[in-house]
Amino acid sequence: AVGYFVMGFRIDAPPQGGAGGEITMLAQRQLTAEQRVEKAIVDILYNKKAAWLAGVVMIGERKVLDAVPPHNTAATNGRDEYYCRAFVDGLSDAELRGLVLHEVWHKLKRHTTVFEHLWKLDARRANMALDYVNNLEIRDEFGDWAKLPECGCIDEKFRGMSEVEVFNALKQDGGEGEPGEPGEGGE
Repeated sequence: AVGYFVMGFRIDAPPQGGAGGEITMLAQRQLTAEQRVEKAIVDILYNKKAAWLAGVVMIGERKVLDAVPPHNTAATNGRDEYYCRAFVDGLSDAELRGLVLHEVWHKLKRHTTVFEHLWKLDARRANMALDYVNNLEIRDEFGDWAKLPECGCIDEKFRGMSEVEVFNALKQDGGEGEPGEPGEGGE
């Protein structure tokens, strides 16, 4: 069987459809959080549906930290990506691919610059609005191959709405937070 290596671990090659290789639970436990994030990146780059994201995936640095305020999940500043070690350790391979794609999606759509005005009004609500739109798009594009973690913002009532429309809908629902800087919202 053909395989590739990530940080010294042999990973089975993706199936013909490019769905991404899987590792056994034993091997998964041996991988560090940093190695698992790298493996998720390789899976994304090898996936035929995700290969078009390669240029964005390769932008910036990726860091696994002990804490990623405020929610200890993951974040991006629009260039670099930050992943909380404990959160990564608790995710399946499919959920980790979903998380990485989620952060890449923020970079792809230039959320920290395009929606800077929303961040200044209400960082928490802006992050939630962007997440709701991102997560529906990622789920539609990748299905179970890149599952979104249970704590992710996803709601069908926002389907077909723009980020600004979701932001305004959340305000009407009473979901207000504090003004802040891009990247403060967590995921």
